[in-house]
Amino acid sequence: MNIKDINTKKLDLYWKDIGNEGLNYLSKINFKELKVLNLNYNKISDIKSLTDVKLDKLEELDLSNNEIGNIKVLENANFKELKYLNLADNKIKDLGELRLEKLLNLNLNSNYSININKCKYLVKC
Repeated sequence: MNIKDINTKKLDLYWKDIGNEGLNYLSKINFKELKVLNLNYNKISDIKSLTDVKLDKLEELDLSNNEIGNIKVLENANFKELKYLNLADNKIKDLGELRLEKLLNLNLNSNYSININKCKYLVKC
């Protein structure tokens, strides 16, 4: 079976141990209506392929409890509607110039000391 288009609104892959290879596989699928994506506890360290996934309507992304150290690749992601991003319990040190204009909740608990100096786009006045 060749899956290319999926119209689901929520995909919960909690604790499936998909790792980087599974995340690469997700990049080949067009998630037209996906609003919630849960990828926590999956031994993911490289999220570069996440920027290739069609997630135009994504509102919630949970990447907590993985092994992610670099999220600068998310600077190129098309997360126009993202409101909730959970990156807790990873190995993140720098947020780079992450631009998430609709973001309401960012969880960075239990990471390394995080440099947020370049994250001017996350602050709402």
